[in-house]
Amino acid sequence: MITLRQYPAALGLPNPSPFCMKAEILLKMSGAPFVVDTVNDPRKGPKGKLPAASFDGGPMIGDSELIRREMTRRLDFDPDAALDGRQKASAHAIARLLEERLYWAIVHTRWMDQATYNRIARDLFGAMPPVIRSVIKVIAQRKVRSNLAGHGLGLHDVQDIMAFGKADIDACAALLGDQDWFMGAEPTGVDATGVAFLANVLVPAFDSPLKTALRQHANLVAYVERGRARWYPDYPSWG
Repeated sequence: MITLRQYPAALGLPNPSPFCMKAEILLKMSGAPFVVDTVNDPRKGPKGKLPAASFDGGPMIGDSELIRREMTRRLDFDPDAALDGRQKASAHAIARLLEERLYWAIVHTRWMDQATYNRIARDLFGAMPPVIRSVIKVIAQRKVRSNLAGHGLGLHDVQDIMAFGKADIDACAALLGDQDWFMGAEPTGVDATGVAFLANVLVPAFDSPLKTALRQHANLVAYVERGRARWYPDYPSWG
């Protein structure tokens, strides 16, 4: 049995972490039975972050890509088996675009826009005593600001950061075109990333420049909704 450790559902999403959502979609793609261990503390992951997964009672493995690698090793699971070398390279490039830059633009919209962060913090820290909550809220935002600067994206003006994110979204729309999935008629590994990350732009109730940019692409809105219908049918429409 596989145990997936991840954050609880929030913001109208199965998971407010696109990496957790990606890992869960990959597990659903594989058809392997799994259970979810919901925690609110990233320190419950072996590398101080989530998701993490344990296979057959073994140690927790942190990072969605390492979880996918372990699924391949243990389950002989390869969602890209039908792709040729060039398609696999394209899928890899799309996933890195989403995970290595658009992700940080998403983080900026949630944590650096103060009104949005105040709203999210109520969900993240609302169960804590008021004094502790006020301290943790400041410390957490300060850490995220440092992470953004360390990545490099956080060194830019907000207008430039949102322009970078919009360019990533526009590129995804062009690459998807009129296909159902990024690599064609059937979903592959990159779609676990695509649906998770684009849903994390589209679905939360608060507005952002990234959400506005995504809504300008009907094919991406339909793509996210297609993913919901396939992997999260119990959720109301995301489109």
